[in-house]
This record gives sequence, structure tokens and C-alpha cells, in this order.
Amino acid sequence: MVLKLKEKKKLVLNIKNLFNKSLSVIVINYFNFTANEINDLRKNINKNGKNNVFMVMTRNSLLKLVVKNTIFESLGQFFINSTLLVFSVSVPGFASRLLKPYLNKYKSKLELKALFIENKLVPLSLNNKLSIFVSFDKALLYFVFLLKKISVVRLLNVLKLVSEKKKY
Repeated sequence: MVLKLKEKKKLVLNIKNLFNKSLSVIVINYFNFTANEINDLRKNINKNGKNNVFMVMTRNSLLKLVVKNTIFESLGQFFINSTLLVFSVSVPGFASRLLKPYLNKYKSKLELKALFIENKLVPLSLNNKLSIFVSFDKALLYFVFLLKKISVVRLLNVLKLVSEKKKY
């Protein structure tokens, strides 16, 4: 599909905005990835990402224009062949978590090229660790549940001790 200059400028601006509001960016090169597989990945990201994860596929020349003279300029070296960008807006590990099954399933078709987290290019080995992290809200929920469980167990122990003392 050929885009007019006005459309290209709008696209570049939209991608630039995504870069600026994202906590993490994942760069993936894809090879022999069929349209159905791409659509499946896109549907999964749209369904499970819930406006927190975005996927962008466009020409590398436009991507290089987007990152030129920004803190993301180091990513430009990874925009070769067919490039797929995945942005995580709210939780840095959310995109990694969504992509992990696809990276495992399509090892020969998807190659993780770069991982950019909070304005830094980080080693690719962190991708698996990043996918484990939960959101702040979920961590807070786990913490409250743990506190609740601890307090209930303590209360039960105190009641047990009181009932044992009454028997004597």
C-alpha cells in the first residue's frame, strides 16, 4: 500500500507518540511469517493488551525517521529486514508476557532483536525475566491478600490458644 506524504507524516507522529509514552519497546525481525500468523498475533495483542500494548509494522525507513535525534536512536541499527515493534505503555513486562508464547512457537520465524526499557537498551536475556513481573496493581493485590491471610492465621492461632487455656 502506497502512502501519501501527509499520511506518512501522520504515521510517523503516531509512532513517535507511542515511543514517548512507552515504558518498554521490543524490536522483532520476522521471516516467512504468514499474514494469518501476523493477524493472530495482532488479535492476541489487541484482545489481551487492552490499550496497554501496541504493535507496529511499517517500513524501516519510516521507523528510522521516527527515532532520528531521539533517545531511541540506538534502536535504528535493528531496523533491518522485516521489523515488528511492540510497545508496552503501563507495565514494562506486559508486552514480553504477551509475546513469549509466540517467540517460543515461531522460533525460526521471529527473532528478538532489541529490548528498550525506560530509555535504555538492555540485554535480550532480560526478556524472560521481564515477562515474569506483574503490574503494580496486581502486586498490591497479592500483598493485601498475603496480609489478610497472615492476619487470619494469627487470629486462628490466638483463638486456638485461648480455647486450649480454657480447657485447663
